[in-house]
This record gives sequence, structure tokens and C-alpha cells, in this order.
Amino acid sequence: MRATDLDHHTGHQSNLMRQFGNLDELDPDQSHQYTKSVHNQKIECFWSQLMRHYNVELINQLYEADESGKYDPQDPVDYLLFVYLWVPLLQDSLDKWIHNYNSYKRRIDKKSMLPSGCSANVCYKNPEDYDAEDGLVPVELSAVLELENEFYPDAEDLLRTCPEWFREMMDLLITKMELDFPKIDTQNDWSTLSLLRTSINLYDSAWIEDPTNDPSETIAAHANLLYDLVSTP
Repeated sequence: MRATDLDHHTGHQSNLMRQFGNLDELDPDQSHQYTKSVHNQKIECFWSQLMRHYNVELINQLYEADESGKYDPQDPVDYLLFVYLWVPLLQDSLDKWIHNYNSYKRRIDKKSMLPSGCSANVCYKNPEDYDAEDGLVPVELSAVLELENEFYPDAEDLLRTCPEWFREMMDLLITKMELDFPKIDTQNDWSTLSLLRTSINLYDSAWIEDPTNDPSETIAAHANLLYDLVSTP
């Protein structure tokens, strides 16, 4: 998270706390604490586990795919195909990893200030069962939506990783060419990328062969234009 984003987040959190919190018990200005990374031991520990159990294998796969020529990260079409196929796969895998992490039962640790002897999900939902208290402050949804509309009117576009036109074009190719498009996993993602790359080449070649068509409207041309935009510092 960039510093400006963090400042915005801090301001929103403090303002919502001031609006909906119990000011006799909570100081809105203290609702967000800035600390050095060495003080975020729980977060650093979690990041270490994530890297060890998940990211290292993934990074090795990407390096192997690059070195073996399964895809070219500098090629605009490959770049979009990677985003189209891999980002949903990564998000799904991360969601499952987080679910498993929050669902397993921790060992009892009498020295810890945090609840132990339970999973994170259980103590989060039932803090009173573990000598803890619910510190969440209920906030009206309308207040959150008002902030979102004011500060992030293009939130949907900000969260979109793959251009909508490219997604629609892939759906069209899969349907019109009757491609055998599988449920994407780490065993078939590169072969599927190759299949779609070939389909794009066939589509673009057929498009260019028609003299009435504009060559700048091919998928590759659009991909090159977008790649130039995102690559420009």
C-alpha cells in the first residue's frame, strides 16, 4: 500500500470511528497506529509463512515458464493472456490458502496475548469464549458507500486486472471457435495460454486478409497499444 493510500485509509478510519464509535472509550486519533515493520511481528511471521508455503513454488513455476519459452512477458498478447488466465487462478489459490490458515486450530499458548487453543475464525466470531472482547465498531453501510462514491468513483475499474474488451474477445473466440477451454489450474494453464495465443493469431490473420478491415483493430494491435501505455513510466 502506498503512503498516500495509507494516509487516506487512516483518515477514513478515524472519521468513521469519530462518527460511529464510543468516544468515551475510544480515541479516534489512536484508531490507527503507525509502526516500523520490525514491530509488526505477527504480520512479518504471516508473510514468511506465505512465502515458504505458497509463493516460492509459484515463483519457480513462473521462472521455469519464462526460461522454457512457454510465454514471453515482453509480448503484449502474452502479457494479457497471462493476466487473463493467471490472476483469477492466483486469487482463488490465495483465498483457499487464507481460508485454511484461518481455519486450523492453534495450540494453547499461555504466554500469548492473543487467543489460542482455537482457530482464528472461531475466536473472531466468539471472542467472549476466549477472554477477549469484540473491538469492532459497527458502521452504517450508507456511510461506507458515500465515501466510496466520493473518493473512489471508479473502484470497479481499479480492481479490474484484465481489460474488459480482452475478456469479451476471449469469450467470443472460445465460443465461435468452439475451443476446448478447461477449468484453469496449474497443470493446464500454459497449454491453455498456448491454445488462446494460436486462436488470436488465426483471428488476426483472418481479419487482416479482408481488405475492408482496419489492421489497427486486430487483437494484437490493441494489445500493443495497451502494453505501450502501461509500460510508459
